[in-house]
Amino acid sequence: MEEAAELESYLPLSYKSPKEQEYIAFLRDAFESNYQNEKYQFAFLAYHMLTMWCI
Repeated sequence: MEEAAELESYLPLSYKSPKEQEYIAFLRDAFESNYQNEKYQFAFLAYHMLTMWCI
């Protein structure tokens, strides 16, 4: 979970469109809720998508 907090520093302060911002918020929420509910395979998928978006 600590790595996810570190990933936040790589996200932009502003986005190209509101849809892009909604998508990133959805991925963050999906990661957090799945991680808290111990559904790690789905949390990893959301984390992977966030990481790939940053790259």
